[in-house]
Parts: sequence; structure tokens; C-alpha cells
Amino acid sequence: MAPLVDNLVRVFHRDYFDQTWSFYDPRPEFAELNTLSDLTPGRYYWILVRNSVSFRQNLKTHHLTCRHGNCWNRIVW
Repeated sequence: MAPLVDNLVRVFHRDYFDQTWSFYDPRPEFAELNTLSDLTPGRYYWILVRNSVSFRQNLKTHHLTCRHGNCWNRIVW
């Protein structure tokens, strides 16, 4: 998630096979609680950003939007 730097608020992933959620929050107080360390190509992720942003990763361009306070984006990594 390096292209997002200070724009990243939070990332969630739902594993539908074992019915669990994992997450990553960059704030220092969550460092030991984070359960998501890598993003796997082909899987869905919910990403919360502060502002709209576009970036290229894994030969794919991602467009994350933030409009009228709705800044959650569901993407396939």
C-alpha cells in the first residue's frame, strides 16, 4: 500500500472460506492488533482513504474515490 502513504485509513479483507475478517490500520496503536500483512492478487479488499487517489500496482490501475464522506472502496487486488 506504499502508494497511499498518508492517504490510507484502513484496509479490511473477508475470507469467505473460513468466515473471518482481517484488517490493517496504519496508526501506531494498532501495530500489534493488525491481522492483515499482505494483499493477495485476485482477492477483494475494502480500503478506506482520506482523499480520492489513483495508483498502479500489479499491472493494474486502481482508482479509489472519496465523495461526500463516502471513502470506502471495494477493489480486487
